[in-house]
Amino acid sequence: MLRCDICHVNYTGSMSRCPLCQAPLHGTPEPSPLTDQRTLLLPRLLAARIITFAIIVLFLLTLFFTLVFHWPPRIMTASAISLLVTGVFANMTIRAGIHPLHILFRFGYIVLVCALVWLACTHNLTITCMVIPITLLSMLAFSAVTLIVLRTRAIARYAKYYVANVVCGLLPLVFFPLHWAPWPLLVGVCVLVSLILAVAMVVFTWSPLSREVRKQLAL
Repeated sequence: MLRCDICHVNYTGSMSRCPLCQAPLHGTPEPSPLTDQRTLLLPRLLAARIITFAIIVLFLLTLFFTLVFHWPPRIMTASAISLLVTGVFANMTIRAGIHPLHILFRFGYIVLVCALVWLACTHNLTITCMVIPITLLSMLAFSAVTLIVLRTRAIARYAKYYVANVVCGLLPLVFFPLHWAPWPLLVGVCVLVSLILAVAMVVFTWSPLSREVRKQLAL
């Protein structure tokens, strides 16, 4: 074991100097009981680089098709922003080592952001009538499934996502006064499902849900 004669502290690992006073260490190095973090991080870094490479290739392909087939600039803009948002999310998720269920909850928000980008660039009402409601219905269904399967564990881990999904599910109500819902069926179903899930959470999980939301949001 390595020892600092000045600080009188023993160390494991292969350090050459004391981390406290920078004096030379004496003794025989011993393997550290902790796992080498570099071994755990290398696969994540490689995956992040692969995704970055894929995003750049997709951007170049989009640029190529825009020039060859004379796509409108708004298509290029929406594609570029969506790829950027997706790439940043994927890199941050991989590097942080986030739990898969957290990733699935957050991925829905990324899809919504990309849909709103396309709506702002193209003004295509198919996005408000189909893409956004279908995305929100998928998020609400995923919330309901995790609540049924995980029960109390779900509330402890994902309370803030449940509240956020219900709120997002009610947002399409603004499509009606803005005349963004010429085909209102999916929009209405999305709002109805969100209300049903909200009522179910209030009736069956209000106390633990409110407690966990305050805790997770540090209120």
